[in-house]
Amino acid sequence: MRSIKNIGLLAAASLLCTFANQNAFAEEAPNFVLIYIDDLGWDNTSVLMDRSISNELQSFYETPNIEKLAARGMRFSNAYAPASVCTPARKSIQIGKSPVRLGYTYNGNPLNISKRKSWANETSLADVLKGTNKNYITALFGKGIHEPVSSFGYDVVDDQHGTNDNQGNFFYNNGDTVGPDDLKQVFSLTEKSEKFIEKYAGKQPFFLMLSHYTVHGPITSTAAGLKKYQEKAAGLPKGDARTSVKQQEMAAMIESMDISVGRVLDALDKAGVRDKTYIIFTSDNGGWVSVTPDLLRGKKGNLFEGGLRVPMIVAGPNIPENSQCDVMLNHWDFLPTFHDLVGATKPLPENLDGGSLRSIFEQGNEGQVIRPEEAFIFHMPYARMPPVTAIRSGKYKLIRQLNTGEEILFDMDKDLSEKNNLAKLMPEVAARLSKELDAYLEKVGGEKIDDVFDAQYKNIASQMELIKAKHEKLIQQSGDDQTKISTLTKKRDKDLKRLQDFKLQKIDPARICTNFDGNPKGDYRKKSEAE
Repeated sequence: MRSIKNIGLLAAASLLCTFANQNAFAEEAPNFVLIYIDDLGWDNTSVLMDRSISNELQSFYETPNIEKLAARGMRFSNAYAPASVCTPARKSIQIGKSPVRLGYTYNGNPLNISKRKSWANETSLADVLKGTNKNYITALFGKGIHEPVSSFGYDVVDDQHGTNDNQGNFFYNNGDTVGPDDLKQVFSLTEKSEKFIEKYAGKQPFFLMLSHYTVHGPITSTAAGLKKYQEKAAGLPKGDARTSVKQQEMAAMIESMDISVGRVLDALDKAGVRDKTYIIFTSDNGGWVSVTPDLLRGKKGNLFEGGLRVPMIVAGPNIPENSQCDVMLNHWDFLPTFHDLVGATKPLPENLDGGSLRSIFEQGNEGQVIRPEEAFIFHMPYARMPPVTAIRSGKYKLIRQLNTGEEILFDMDKDLSEKNNLAKLMPEVAARLSKELDAYLEKVGGEKIDDVFDAQYKNIASQMELIKAKHEKLIQQSGDDQTKISTLTKKRDKDLKRLQDFKLQKIDPARICTNFDGNPKGDYRKKSEAE
């Protein structure tokens, strides 16, 4: 009996020690909350990311909670997403490497897919925190990484990979239909986050990534939200962007997103952990709908500032209140930043592109970011849209059209809207950036446009063979039912024509895309005309 009692006492002591260690870790280790919005533009809130640029039109958006967060912390005028589309950006932010280094540069790139790698071999944000021996609990709710989220090391997930076309509009992951008052699951995701904070705050350190589907298209809003912004726009002159129903619905979506931010802030306050928590608010890439379309050139999907520059606000320990930092940063800096802020002793992974932001978090423009790679490289060798690659080095940015080789150069300190091409006026600067860009692409094995086109052709050919085989089997199973055979044959021919038209219209090498912006009419010229 004595031995059993002793075992019981030892177990109780061990349990108390465990609780004591957890509480100690909760006291000394900071929490992290990353609120990650989908497709929110640099100018899509009422907060000016650069207070030196007046923009009265942004007051059309009502985001008082984001204003509150900015008052608590630091806004960043020069923050970049790793890519101008979601999937490569979402992988990069987790792993601290540029999309071109990761070999995943745009959504649905057949060349990327053919070389699909195991992300379990990479170190993620969650892995960094869990490797500190400080008992971190990690969670990701909402839009994932176009891969199962669990493979990125998170403990608590509501993985919806492969559902809803990654838009969050239609079904919850249990199969229930998303209700009209929870469009894009904005409030149910918020509720999950609130419960996670309530469960773990003060008990053990945590990292919560609230990854919203909003404000990704299709644009949708409640009837009450639309009515509010229609009334707000009443009386504005015809032609003002704010009179557009699309803009009004977007404003309503943004307001719902802001309410979500406020609820998360309130949950942290209620739990008493606000002062111990780094709160990061940002977007996965640039926006696509804005009431100020002339402020930044371009939008989601291209490499102008409208596609790459994103809103970012951080509040937390030792971050000056109501401050602004203009130092250039990228989301691939987050991994080494977390590593630094928690005092991790394990070495960082090799071949990172990012560096710690701690210095600028605490010192603003007096701080500095030391990276293995100083320049930012953005590489998008699209086969279906303008294939472009770009480099931002210091105050200069160069973009190259991969089909034509044409390069354009901008001074980002003087020309935020990218209206003045300096390539001919400053050929030595253009040549220097071009050489730096090529050296990086060569070093990391950046995809070449010819290889991307070839992979796209092979992918289409493979899809066509699958369609033929599928319908052949169905036709054979139809017996003598001529009506059914006719229907299946028409369906097969329609599917094959769709792929053939796609190939001819989008990736025919004789009709290449020669611009930088997107796909307006006249976007494509015959190859002979471009040479």
